[in-house]
Amino acid sequence: MNEQKMNQPPAPGTDTKSPASTNPAASKTPAEKMLPSGYLKDGALLDEEGVMRSEYISGYAEEIASALEGLPASTFYSSFLREGKGLRKKKTPYGAQKNCAMGMVTAAKKLVYRKKDPAPSILLEIVTAATATVKDPATFEALYMHLDAIYSNMLG
Repeated sequence: MNEQKMNQPPAPGTDTKSPASTNPAASKTPAEKMLPSGYLKDGALLDEEGVMRSEYISGYAEEIASALEGLPASTFYSSFLREGKGLRKKKTPYGAQKNCAMGMVTAAKKLVYRKKDPAPSILLEIVTAATATVKDPATFEALYMHLDAIYSNMLG
């Protein structure tokens, strides 16, 4: 009987795609949100003087928060801000901050690729781009401020 089931065509509506082809980040549809225009085009959240650029606290944060509609703010906080909050202290080793930033990419993948109620695929793109800017404690602080601004907009 098992042999007979194996030779039957799949039932209507059954997904027969391989796992690689169901990657939400790889299959862009027109309804999916794209990264905001100009977002991290130069790869930095800080300007030449080391000051946080205001667009990452206001404009981009607002656009991203609206693109993440459906993702609970509490999930965003626990995935990207909770651990980083304690690592903002001056005496925290940079290695711990960088590890936290890299862990954020893993957390974003888990949220985007989960089967039940996945996060919008733009989340992974944003987190990957933003965490790539972390080069020292100052850039980690900028990353935290940017993510906190997104979170604040998600609350509104």
